[in-house]
Amino acid sequence: MAKKRTPLTDKNIKRMIKEGRGQGEGVEYIPWLAVRDVPSLGRSTEGKGWKTGRIHHFLSKLETDYFFQLEWANNVIDIKEQFPLLDEFGSYGETMEIAKQIGVKYSIIPKIRTPNVMTTDFLITLNVDGKEILTARSTKYAQDLNNRRTKEKLEVERLFWERRGVKWEVITENQINESLVFNVEFVHGAKNLLGYKYITHDMIYYVENRLRTTNSFIDEPLVYWTKSIDKDLGFKKGTSLCIVRYLIANKIWGIDMNRKIEPTEPLAVKTVTIYRREKDVN
Repeated sequence: MAKKRTPLTDKNIKRMIKEGRGQGEGVEYIPWLAVRDVPSLGRSTEGKGWKTGRIHHFLSKLETDYFFQLEWANNVIDIKEQFPLLDEFGSYGETMEIAKQIGVKYSIIPKIRTPNVMTTDFLITLNVDGKEILTARSTKYAQDLNNRRTKEKLEVERLFWERRGVKWEVITENQINESLVFNVEFVHGAKNLLGYKYITHDMIYYVENRLRTTNSFIDEPLVYWTKSIDKDLGFKKGTSLCIVRYLIANKIWGIDMNRKIEPTEPLAVKTVTIYRREKDVN
């Protein structure tokens, strides 16, 4: 259950900054808002990221979906969600000033009616030709962009980032690749084999080699072969399918990520990097 929102007095904002919220890089970053901080409508989720190695906090399904797209993108280095729009003094005075300049009301927290610290859904670090570039993204459902108040708050956000020379864009559901999101979510938990401590490099090597050399899984449902291998080798149920997810998540096997993975159908592997045994995964 979400906690009751704490009034954002200067004292409380300083406390949150002292806690490290909105600061840090990679695994050290702490989002300004966590799932527990906001009223839950059943759409808030948490998940550990591949690129950062930390728990991320998402306040809508759209945020979660976009995160999965970012996870798969090769040029994304770091992902910071719920990033606060504070100036160098740790104040929301700049966003209040922007709102005043363009003639709109500043954002307040409903019910307690105190000024809010505005946030950007994602501040992303990209690798562009060997240089690190910041870009900001807000996620909104397309129908909400017709709302006047929503547009006003987005304009404040846009101008905040414009002052810093950071490209800012709005992402809607129309820019979400549903098949890609489905596939990344499907393989996500297997990338580092967290929760699968019993799986070794030897097990991965054998399953990958057997499937790759037979090519049989191209013509038969994937699950048919993974179940068969589990049975033949006495593996725990689902082990071989988890290994396939690992191979895809780590891009050892390249598949068409624009086509949903269905274990009950054949898996079309387009490219293969032969798996090399070195040491145990865990």
